[in-house]
Amino acid sequence: APFIHVVSLFLHMANAIIVFMLCIVLAKPVEARSSSAALCGALYFALHPLQCETVVWASCQPYLLASFWGGLSLLCFLKSFETSKSRFLYRASVVFFAVSLL
Repeated sequence: APFIHVVSLFLHMANAIIVFMLCIVLAKPVEARSSSAALCGALYFALHPLQCETVVWASCQPYLLASFWGGLSLLCFLKSFETSKSRFLYRASVVFFAVSLL
């Protein structure tokens, strides 16, 4: 049983990193203090008490997995507009979104 909680904790940390990267991408047009604002947003996501249930209860691990793949899909989709490898990132975002629905 402790292994499940460790996996949930690592998934939650990965989700917080994805939220940090999403905040950086979304705050890029503003550029003023975007990294500090992104860090505040990611910390708020990581430490908010409503997120505690998905980390503590083993039965809520599918929610962590769905948010991981969904966040990764959104990140790839937003990054596909910035780079020359837009087709690869767009296709990756579609695959990640499909995986998040599973």
